[in-house]
Amino acid sequence: MIRRPPRSTPLYSSAASDVYKRQAWQFDRPSDESGIVMAFRRPDSPASQMQYKLRGLDLSATYVITDLNGDVVGRASGAKLAGEGLTVSLPVPRSAAVYKYRQR
Repeated sequence: MIRRPPRSTPLYSSAASDVYKRQAWQFDRPSDESGIVMAFRRPDSPASQMQYKLRGLDLSATYVITDLNGDVVGRASGAKLAGEGLTVSLPVPRSAAVYKYRQR
């Protein structure tokens, strides 16, 4: 059996001027219906909160979002995460956050 590596996709905020100030990467793992989002806030980004639209999700499924400690930070439908996006708050410049998501 050939195993495929997880897909990685850069995620950008909707504001074109903010592309290089805030960035996120999504590593989707379709084989177990889960993935990771890594978000970064650069030093010159004025926004402390951004939304990133996730890709490759089952729009009719519900996803549980956790932090690296395993604490649940939210639940959302695939349609909401793909349409409105995952909200990431980074109040301090030069900071990062990592979230895991898994289909319920």
